[in-house]
Amino acid sequence: RSLTRSTAKCKSEVTMRPTDALVLSAALLAGCSVAAPTGKSSQAQHSAPVAALRTWHLPWGAGPEAVGLRAAAPESLAEGPSSIAVVGDALAILDRRNERVIGLDGRGVVTRAVAPPDAELLAPADDGALAMYSVLRSHIWLVDAAGAPLGELAVPREVRDIAALSVGGSRRIELTTALQDTLPLGSPRFPLALPVVLASREEGAARVGVARVRVVKDQVGLHLERVEPRGERRAPISRLLLKGADDAAQLIGVDGHVACVRTESLAGGSDRGAIEVVRRAVCVDLDDGQERLAVDLPAPGIYLPRQELAVGGGRLAFMHPTDAGLDVSVWAISAGGAR
Repeated sequence: RSLTRSTAKCKSEVTMRPTDALVLSAALLAGCSVAAPTGKSSQAQHSAPVAALRTWHLPWGAGPEAVGLRAAAPESLAEGPSSIAVVGDALAILDRRNERVIGLDGRGVVTRAVAPPDAELLAPADDGALAMYSVLRSHIWLVDAAGAPLGELAVPREVRDIAALSVGGSRRIELTTALQDTLPLGSPRFPLALPVVLASREEGAARVGVARVRVVKDQVGLHLERVEPRGERRAPISRLLLKGADDAAQLIGVDGHVACVRTESLAGGSDRGAIEVVRRAVCVDLDDGQERLAVDLPAPGIYLPRQELAVGGGRLAFMHPTDAGLDVSVWAISAGGAR
């Protein structure tokens, strides 16, 4: 479900044999396409990390200001809020244990919609509508900005390893897989047939104009690439080297012409063969290669949400489950540099 789900906790020391380290490195690279160096590549310029614009702490519980948690047990992992999204000037969090979507802004916590208990992913539309996806039932539910139902959409069982979803005009749903392929599903009123869904697959995990953006790794390092979504063109439209991201990266999303990724790098360990995974969120301008935001992320908490990061409206949001509750932070992405 995530690049770090099968890895050691970040910034923690794990003693491993050399062969174990090779297995971990392979896991870190999961989800990144491999490509030979082609085309012209620029290098992102670093700017200093910045403090969060705003932070919230939501305690665990069932009250109106709390979010639900099922504690870890010998037979199960901990489970709590699984997805976060930027919706206009606010945030939306899928509080699955309390079967709701909450809105979070300067006024506090409000319930935005009822959510199915097995929903795992959340995506906003431009008008404030929300889509929720259940892996178990392979189903998507849509609600409007007031939480009223807008319809449902079945996801073909042949479409697997879904990492994200998005809502476009006329309630059109797109799914992005862990292999960075995007497939259109249609809308609740006009669902697409499976052959059409599969034939309409596009390479890339986010759209920028007519192009798609993906993460690739080659002998030089990790790159953000803009590619033709379909067609016979093999060379990327443009490539941008992610400086300081040596091992793995996952595209969070694109806001305007700024792409945000979560990077994971292996750091040197002790003589006993211990390793360290360093996580960062980095937002880069695809046009000029300037780094707009760089944030060090803590080690995964008591569980790892399906979507711990979201981008939109010139902001990057992050939620982190701790023993005491859910910590939520928001940073601004400035067109003129990090601020």
